Amino acid sequence: MLSKNLTKQEDQGYIGLVNTGIIKATVATLHARKGRMVIKWIKGHSGHERNEGADWMANLGALKNHAPDEPDLIVPPPYWITGAKLSKLTQSLAYKGI
Repeated sequence: MLSKNLTKQEDQGYIGLVNTGIIKATVATLHARKGRMVIKWIKGHSGHERNEGADWMANLGALKNHAPDEPDLIVPPPYWITGAKLSKLTQSLAYKGI
C-alpha cells in the first residue's frame, strides 16, 4: 500500500480501505519527513536482522496481558486528504464512498 498504490489511494481519498486512520497517520508521518525514503519488501522469516526484530516485537505485543496501546492517529493539517479527486473517481468508487 505504501509503495505501489499510495498515489492511487490518495487520489481516490482512501475510499473502501480498512484501517484508514492508521494508513492516513502513517502516510502523513512519511510525507512530513525531510529526507528521501526507500521502502523495500523483505521476505519474512528469511534471517534478515530487522525483519526478525520486527517479528520478535510483534510477538511481545501479542503476549501482552493488558489493554492494547493506542497509536497517535492525528494527521497534521498540511497532510489532510479530504476526499477523492473527481478525475480519479469512478461511479463504483463514488457509491462506496457514499
